[in-house]
Amino acid sequence: MATIKYRIENWNPDLIVYEVGVDQQLHFRQVFETAKLMGWANDCKLVHVAHGLIRWPTGKFSTRKGDTIHLSDVIDKAIDEARKIAQKTSVNKKMTATEKEEMIKAVAIGAVKFSDLATDPRKDVIFDWDKIMSLDGDSGPYLQYTYARCKSVLNKTAIKEQKNIEKIPENINEDEMALVRDFYKFEEKIIEAAERFSPAVIAEYVLGMTRKYNEFYAKNRILNEKEEVFRVFLTRTTASVIETGLDLLGIETVEKM
Repeated sequence: MATIKYRIENWNPDLIVYEVGVDQQLHFRQVFETAKLMGWANDCKLVHVAHGLIRWPTGKFSTRKGDTIHLSDVIDKAIDEARKIAQKTSVNKKMTATEKEEMIKAVAIGAVKFSDLATDPRKDVIFDWDKIMSLDGDSGPYLQYTYARCKSVLNKTAIKEQKNIEKIPENINEDEMALVRDFYKFEEKIIEAAERFSPAVIAEYVLGMTRKYNEFYAKNRILNEKEEVFRVFLTRTTASVIETGLDLLGIETVEKM
């Protein structure tokens, strides 16, 4: 109650968001209603984002049994896993030691952040290393890898500057149209994420769009084709959406991976 009074008197906010466990729902309903009865929150919206638990795939963490994991250990483990990923890629050999370490850190921290934010806050987070660090599944590294793939294509094309496409080609295929449709959804997904207080909306959208790009990439040649201008546009827009989406989630992109 004291913090609500202090924040409203000193900062005059329009909105105060508390992200605290779902088991505190009754507590916050009582606190918010009391603040309104005191006349402190008449012009300020108070919201409790009730998040679930972080769990192992096999069950709950147990503080009493010591069956938990500390953030420092998570980061160290993520860096070790990111280093293993780096060693498997051909780009690894072409990077300087500094570039490699910066990439490894961005991938590791991004993986941990994305694992947390990609789950709707009201649901439990399943802590699974294989999923967190996967290059093929619903993970931060998967998005970063696709972004690096897009940048690789853009570095190879002679088309370095490009305005929005005013007219979609008549011979557009299903993979290309799927991407175009998804691009139009980005703005509404950002608004939805804000209204629902759920970064997972953005994470889910960017993952879906990225899967569609990789399907398009696997089936269609981009460079040295008569459709190169349009397909480079699709690649450039995909990279832009991934970069913006990850930035909204507080996650860095990497140019090489």
